[in-house]
Amino acid sequence: TEIYPNLMVGADVSYTGKRYSDFTNVKEDELDSFAVTNINARYRYKNATFTGYVNNLFDKYAFLTKSSTFGQANVNAPRTVGVNVKLDF
Repeated sequence: TEIYPNLMVGADVSYTGKRYSDFTNVKEDELDSFAVTNINARYRYKNATFTGYVNNLFDKYAFLTKSSTFGQANVNAPRTVGVNVKLDF
């Protein structure tokens, strides 16, 4: 959404519902629901575009997969903050 000339801001929320990690559907491999929020802003000035973002704004920790059989789990990425600068010639 453009809120000021050449300034754009955005956000998104991704929700994942409660589920089982694999086809066995055992209670030990049940995964809780979670939501992740991301925000970003972009400003264009002459031939430069500046972008800033925060992914996983609230630093939500969640299991993506889990296996009680093998003792393994994968979790989502922690809060990530970044900036980009793009120059057009």
